[in-house]
Amino acid sequence: KKLGMKSTVFVSTDFIDRGGGVRPTTDDVGDARIEAGDLDWRGFLSPAEMERMINSQLVEIQGHCRTHTWYFTSNRIVDFNHPGARYPWLAWNARPDRKPFYMAEDQSEFVPWGSPVYEHKEALIARRYFPDPKVEAELAATVRDRGGRDFFLDPDWRRVLAEAAAELRGAGLADGFETEGQRLTRLREEIVLAKRELSDLTGRPVEFLCWPNGKYDNTCVGLAREAGFRAWTLRSTDRGMRRNVPGEDPEWIRRLDVGPWWFCRGRKVCRLDGEFLERLIADYKGFAFAGFRLKWYKMEKFVESLFGG
Repeated sequence: KKLGMKSTVFVSTDFIDRGGGVRPTTDDVGDARIEAGDLDWRGFLSPAEMERMINSQLVEIQGHCRTHTWYFTSNRIVDFNHPGARYPWLAWNARPDRKPFYMAEDQSEFVPWGSPVYEHKEALIARRYFPDPKVEAELAATVRDRGGRDFFLDPDWRRVLAEAAAELRGAGLADGFETEGQRLTRLREEIVLAKRELSDLTGRPVEFLCWPNGKYDNTCVGLAREAGFRAWTLRSTDRGMRRNVPGEDPEWIRRLDVGPWWFCRGRKVCRLDGEFLERLIADYKGFAFAGFRLKWYKMEKFVESLFGG
């Protein structure tokens, strides 16, 4: 607002705080109505906040599908829910009504300790696997009977749960997968209906789509066209040499990752700064020698990280 810059917020409808109002902002700090330390960033946008942003003429709201979650895709157990586990989507799936508040409240009790975490993928590319609830119930009971949270102080807790799960899996389970028809219905809710819902909520057209986590397949793209989206983002692995210049297919939008960190083969190398961004954009635009300048800059930063620079 200070610099007159415009932006787009891509909103997943499940995360909208339907009952929220307009929270204080830095404007209120500047007008001495609130202390800076009292501002609370935790949470997601409410309809009233989106309306204020749209009316500013600086921010537009566009689509990010509905759930922005992960789903189980096979009966292979890869982990168990435990203190410190980083699977917030387990709670989202168990209590979707509380998704807008997951950053501001403790949701660790939404899913019992010991619950199996099966192999999983992003919602839009998953064919959902529905495990037998008996497995979760039995493993959760095992944890409760062995001290609850204290059970995980035992260094062998994973072995205990894995052995208990193996015994259950041989007992004939009532599990299964969603059908192709069920998956298509779910994807329509994610893409077509979420677009309609967001447009109704904002009173503005929703014409552009950013895929959650950059994941989609041909079915998703077909539904995006059916829904009336004009364009959508490319996943990073498909970006190729696309630069979004005249003559290229306007449906596909290349994304540039601008931070806050640059990673190289899983190693955190450096925090991105203005020079890094300037060279990245120049390379994207195809300026002469820009690719060489970007690679040289990255090499300098990588060497500095190796020697503690």
